[in-house]
Amino acid sequence: ALALALADVLDAVHRHGVVHRDVKPENILLPADGGIKLIDFGIAGQEMDARDTGIGTLRYSAPEQIGVLQRVVDGRADLYALGCVMFECITGQCPFRADNLSDLLHQHAAVRPERADVVEPRCPAALADIVDRLLQKDPDERFDSAWTLLGELRRLVPAQTLPSLRPRESVMVGRRAELATLRDAVRGAVDRSAACVVDGPSGSGKTRLVYEVRVQTQLQ
Repeated sequence: ALALALADVLDAVHRHGVVHRDVKPENILLPADGGIKLIDFGIAGQEMDARDTGIGTLRYSAPEQIGVLQRVVDGRADLYALGCVMFECITGQCPFRADNLSDLLHQHAAVRPERADVVEPRCPAALADIVDRLLQKDPDERFDSAWTLLGELRRLVPAQTLPSLRPRESVMVGRRAELATLRDAVRGAVDRSAACVVDGPSGSGKTRLVYEVRVQTQLQ
């Protein structure tokens, strides 16, 4: 339920084109009257090239955010940080721990942490799967948006305990190259009365990608 509430907050933030860039336990408040608040937007900003990155708290920062991966820093960096927070909530320890800066950078760049259900056997495998995906080094291998993550998390929480989430249009983060390729292919297929096939593993965002192309090309 905590992850659901955080993902809902991040979805709202990302819909405005803002990346928080410092999601960590110290910036998550649980008011006495309920709900959740994400604070400290001091280094938040728009999507940006990795060369212009503002580094947050290293233990929770995505590889592209700390410069060990040359990729655009977008909302998926916040999802990586959320994965770190979820791992810590489940196991009681951060997924990346080191006594010096170089070792910590190396862990974010190349070390895959143990699954949460290995460190804490009481963790459901389905929840560990979500955390594992959030902690992928390549942002393209994480969830494509906080909205997609919400859908996966809601399957794991009993309906009567679900927080009230506002319905909204989701915003797709990343996948620019794939979108451009598929958009061009679809337009060419329409001209030739042909078809396009989008293939990939389950949960990789095929439906969301096709939906975005439909919106952008105004196809039904």
